[in-house]
Amino acid sequence: EYHYSIRGLGPIPATDERNASDYPTSSRQTSVPEMLESLLESRLGGRGFALRDAALLAAMMHKLVMDLSEKLVHEAFFALDYMGMLTESEADLSNLSVPTVIKVIWAWEWLHWHDFDEDRGLFVDHLTIPTHVMDEFGKLAMTLMETKFFRERHRRNPFRARTLSIAETVQLALEATEAMGMWQDHDCKAMKRYLIKLDPDNDGRVPLNIVHKQPENLDSHGEQVFRFSESQDYLRGMGGLDESNPNRPQVLISNYVLGPANCYKSLAFHTFCCLNECDAVLTEVERAVGGPSAKPDVLLPLLGNLTTPSMDEPRPFSTSLVAK
Repeated sequence: EYHYSIRGLGPIPATDERNASDYPTSSRQTSVPEMLESLLESRLGGRGFALRDAALLAAMMHKLVMDLSEKLVHEAFFALDYMGMLTESEADLSNLSVPTVIKVIWAWEWLHWHDFDEDRGLFVDHLTIPTHVMDEFGKLAMTLMETKFFRERHRRNPFRARTLSIAETVQLALEATEAMGMWQDHDCKAMKRYLIKLDPDNDGRVPLNIVHKQPENLDSHGEQVFRFSESQDYLRGMGGLDESNPNRPQVLISNYVLGPANCYKSLAFHTFCCLNECDAVLTEVERAVGGPSAKPDVLLPLLGNLTTPSMDEPRPFSTSLVAK
């Protein structure tokens, strides 16, 4: 549902010419955890990875992300308390109001990318007007809290204000980390729908000159959601450009949306990227045919009735495609 990228183990997928300088660099973000480094060194010496090793690496990556999230929740409490943003009753961390929990989540996300001691002024600014990513985490946290309160409605006192403890807030942050992969994908779908409307021939391509003329897309706070500013060289390098006609280069919509420039750079050790709609389609096809392969006469009627989040109604196949 989302893509992990451990800094130091390979290229950073969300880094590109457009946004490489959006976030500061720190040892917290770039150091390779010793447990992963040790595993790599022991296995890549000519032996490679077995399936068990790959599963172990995934589990360690997951634990690394979750441990960092828990640590930064506590740092977020400290930062808010230090800046006088907690009431006296909340300072003991036992009864945090819903608005305060949202501030904690904002601060928690902010601290993945900033040093509180060096950027206290920026901390106050962003807690006053959160960035788009901070706001998205806040909305997700609110949804998770509402679900929790509803689930516990028969155990909670209906006459008392709804509050969370620090332990519950830590758990909320961990759940938000898990759920953000699906939650943030609506930005990706909005981008894809926007590009589809620009497609003059309905073939999944948009002329590059048309893409570059588009204004940036902003959210309700005036924060940028997406913009199309990548150069032709960059798009060529990431496989997002069709140059079969050199005089009319075109952006490949699906390749562009799934590209590294659109990964959701929200946390230090990992990032969320757009979900691949083809994975869901392939899963549905494999479930229907009951295997990894099928004859064309079985696939044609099946694929002809499929829809995706960006395609409300099935599209007929062209004669040439059917012939292939």
